[in-house]
Amino acid sequence: MKTSSTKGLPPPARHVAWLLLACVFAVLWGTPANAELISTADLNAGLARAAADLIADKTACDQWTGTPRDVCRERALAKERVTRAELVVASTGTRMAHDHLAAVKVDTAYDIARTQCNDKTADAKHACTRQAQTLRTQGQADLKRHQHKSEGAVDRGRVSDDKPAADKCDPLASDAAANCPPTAKPNKGGKN
Repeated sequence: MKTSSTKGLPPPARHVAWLLLACVFAVLWGTPANAELISTADLNAGLARAAADLIADKTACDQWTGTPRDVCRERALAKERVTRAELVVASTGTRMAHDHLAAVKVDTAYDIARTQCNDKTADAKHACTRQAQTLRTQGQADLKRHQHKSEGAVDRGRVSDDKPAADKCDPLASDAAANCPPTAKPNKGGKN
């Protein structure tokens, strides 16, 4: 029997759940650190293209009315926001830009799912909105978990194998203080 975290969800919510998970994993294993960065001119051209595509996509959405039009517009906005974040990643390549891209993908998937709920009524709308919020919360938790993993355990005087940094210092070595991390300098006077 096939088990899944999306079991019991209606088909549109399952699609959103898988889209959200795919976005998170695409960012987590995305651009390699040695990828070539784009120039400022390419960044500006990409941003102009994204703005033009947004206008064209929103205009194309006007053929519908009601919730389908709203969902179409939300997808157009999501596409533009993700494109802008991807361009920033391509131009800077920083960890913060990657994290922002992942957050944008989670937020836009939530916005689309929430907009799709507007077509429903009463309890179905409430359940749909709660499911969208749950998926968003799971995506944000995955992002935080990944951010903590990528930062490592070097924070707060700890080194990668989770032993206190002071334990890594050899007190018998003549230059023990020089070999210790700055947060773990040995205490020579006995006082802190």
